[in-house]
Amino acid sequence: MSPRKMYTIPDSIINKTYKMKIIRSRLLMKSVLLLILVLLNLNSGICQKIKSSGFLKETRNEYIFMNQESQLIIKKNPWKMSLSGKDGMIRFTEERAPSFLVEDKWVSMVRADKVILQEENYVKMQASFSSGEKVIVEVKSVSDNGFNIIINCEDLKVTEIRGVTTLNPVEEVYGFGEMWNGRVSQRGQSFDLWDRTGTPDECAYMPYYVSTNNYTFFLNYGGNVNFDVGQSHSGELIFQLPYNTLDMTLVSGNSVASAVQNCLAITGLPVRPPRWSFEPWFWLMQDPDLPGGSINTLTGEHLLV
Repeated sequence: MSPRKMYTIPDSIINKTYKMKIIRSRLLMKSVLLLILVLLNLNSGICQKIKSSGFLKETRNEYIFMNQESQLIIKKNPWKMSLSGKDGMIRFTEERAPSFLVEDKWVSMVRADKVILQEENYVKMQASFSSGEKVIVEVKSVSDNGFNIIINCEDLKVTEIRGVTTLNPVEEVYGFGEMWNGRVSQRGQSFDLWDRTGTPDECAYMPYYVSTNNYTFFLNYGGNVNFDVGQSHSGELIFQLPYNTLDMTLVSGNSVASAVQNCLAITGLPVRPPRWSFEPWFWLMQDPDLPGGSINTLTGEHLLV
């Protein structure tokens, strides 16, 4: 039996095969790297995360301000602001962006442009009106549950400001100080919170309310404010004031009571009245039995003892 004949592979074929392996390896490596880049871009598109800090997280579409128990969310374009609790449930949201009367023409906030200053629990932003003017917006965390938002328009000749908040179908609104309209919930009412000539019943009006959506709203302004609580439009709470700065504080809670408590944690509690104030009162300014009588005609029978 003749020995088996051995064949050798030419060097040219070996070199060609080796080169093909190298090429395939490189192509495979490039494909893997491309796949990684695609996945990274996809993940970035889902999360939309650009910048993040303890107080501010910026995404492609939103600025999210965070404290221990709540979040204030400002959508960039178009502008829209909302407040959510720790559970992620929306407490407050704007039905429409704030609008401003500038030289007899109403313009609205349309866009949050950029952050121009960031400190611990404080951010200053630039935003744009529909007319193209730029305005400064300040956001500050004032507690574990609240945020103070200031839109300062002093340089733009703003003479009036209007804000519109969404009212849910079963939402009730309480507050506004000492109201004497015979109602506890003020939904469906419209009123001014400042009387130029004084209030005959000595009411103590206040641009503050608490909602059954578990948040409180306070407008830092001491002049005349009109509140329309779902009267003109059932799903809108509208407030309007003749001023050039919008300064408001939003505070969230897990209930109406906790929202009020969280708000009081910021403002502080009042001093307890003196003991005599808890004694019997009378609320008659004239003798009910004597037409045209004055307080001087009141007798002991008219007093509560």
